[in-house]
Amino acid sequence: MTRLRLISCAVALAACTGDAPASRDTTGGLSAADTVPSQEGYVDVPGGKVWYRRIGDGPGVPLLALHGGPGGTSCRFEVLAPLARDRPVIFYDQLGSGRSDHPADTSLWQLPRFVEELAAVRRALNLERVHLLGHSWGGALAAEYLVAAQPAGIVSVIFSSPLISTPRWIADADSLRALLPDSIQRVLDANEAAGTIDSPAYQAATD
Repeated sequence: MTRLRLISCAVALAACTGDAPASRDTTGGLSAADTVPSQEGYVDVPGGKVWYRRIGDGPGVPLLALHGGPGGTSCRFEVLAPLARDRPVIFYDQLGSGRSDHPADTSLWQLPRFVEELAAVRRALNLERVHLLGHSWGGALAAEYLVAAQPAGIVSVIFSSPLISTPRWIADADSLRALLPDSIQRVLDANEAAGTIDSPAYQAATD
């Protein structure tokens, strides 16, 4: 049953209504009878503080979700709330995103620092054993964390539309682009060559 819930929730990750205020108490569609305890706050990480949300206190191994971007937010993970009947569901806005600190130091935007940030979140929230869910860029972060940090206590990893290899992603995107009508490809090519990707014609073509 939990596996089916997870599949259903993963499909819903494409929808996001934007950042919720820190005081908002959402339940991801749970009924009043099914509501579960939730907690939110801030964790010190290299470079600043990140906002996190923890839903549920079930007996299962917690699920820690890593959002896409970089620069995205964790708001999409509210749809995972039904899983909190079985286990805690935790997600956080990475540094520079959403409700977390937005430092101006661009030297912080390095993959090793994001790995350290993930490790700091685990330590602060006492997540000794955990399932990881990485969505898009979060999949790249999860993979790098496993390889670079070789952390203990990772029970499983879920890759949701992951970015694992940028060259392979580009090759895949190019193969799909080649299937577009010639008229659309000409608009894309011309505007990219001219640096006018903010033009209405280019935006219409990308749509």
